Amino acid sequence: MGTCYGQIDVPLKKTFKKEADEIVRALSQMGPWDVVITSPLSRCKALAQFLAGPEVPEVAPIFYQEDARLIELDFGAWEGRLWDELDQKELTPWMDDFVNQSPPGGESFQQLTQRALLCLDNIRRLASENSAWRRILVVTHSGVIRAMICSLLQIPLEKAFQLVLNYGSMSSFEFTGPHLRCVYFNRV
Repeated sequence: MGTCYGQIDVPLKKTFKKEADEIVRALSQMGPWDVVITSPLSRCKALAQFLAGPEVPEVAPIFYQEDARLIELDFGAWEGRLWDELDQKELTPWMDDFVNQSPPGGESFQQLTQRALLCLDNIRRLASENSAWRRILVVTHSGVIRAMICSLLQIPLEKAFQLVLNYGSMSSFEFTGPHLRCVYFNRV
């Protein structure tokens, strides 16, 4: 089943440059970005800096920011451990109710959702106050994206992991007045 990665800062894959180039190609078709906001974990930050850097002028933003509210779910004591090695007495209650239950020393999916939505509300507020913030690129993790999509589309959080989000995929949200809508998700 793999390793439990949440807020642990794992090294970039050797294929990072190739994958980043593919994302740059896809994003450049969408036009320039005014703002890049990212999770401070290196697996997001490196991509965001690559996209924000001068080596990619077609997508170079005018503003770059890291926001800890975009960090993946905190798995606490489970971070970096193999899923198969976790104590079933601890794992089962969380698997049965990950929305409200926290891993030992970690956070629940509801807590992740609350902080992700606070970040999204802050982005919406800043965008409404700054007319130069028209196109905002957020680089974050699948748990955060799932939480945002569920909230925006009023999908119960219990169904979050039924949403397929491929590695390196893109999702698009659009502000329409006070509302935010999901234009698409999981585009590769």
